[in-house]
Amino acid sequence: MVLLRSIFVLTTAAAAVMIGMLLGGCSSENGGVSSVISEESVTAKDVLTQIDEELMDDSVFYGEEKFEKFCEKLYSVPSDEISDGGSIFSSGGGNADEISMIKTEDPQKGEEILHDRLQSRSSTFESYKPEEMQKINSAEIFSAGDYWVLIISDDAERLKEEIKELIQ
Repeated sequence: MVLLRSIFVLTTAAAAVMIGMLLGGCSSENGGVSSVISEESVTAKDVLTQIDEELMDDSVFYGEEKFEKFCEKLYSVPSDEISDGGSIFSSGGGNADEISMIKTEDPQKGEEILHDRLQSRSSTFESYKPEEMQKINSAEIFSAGDYWVLIISDDAERLKEEIKELIQ
């Protein structure tokens, strides 16, 4: 009888722990972000650092001095027009691959900035490296949460879904 009671108590405790884990979700042991980020607290850096694309080996994020220069040079706007953002991209310059994510006070301004960025990439690569034009022509610009996102990649559709899942 005691053995039966011990087995019952252990089984019940194990079931309670498992249910708690399922309901509470899992997090990484080092306190990192979970695979789905709450839209209320999401930053571009939270999302973009979870994207693992081999060709996109460099990054810049809001709050960094490098980001201020990046905004003015590549987006043609002062950094104070963007309230959060970031970009991951190919550092070598030989690939057009890039994901840019920005948040602006005026949502239409964010979309406009990324359309201008895409046009700039198109103008650059059209004569420089025309074989990159296929991915530029199939680029994705979309809104996700409070952000506008530009994806230039052979896998733009998959990356779009991945970003939308991360922001939920």
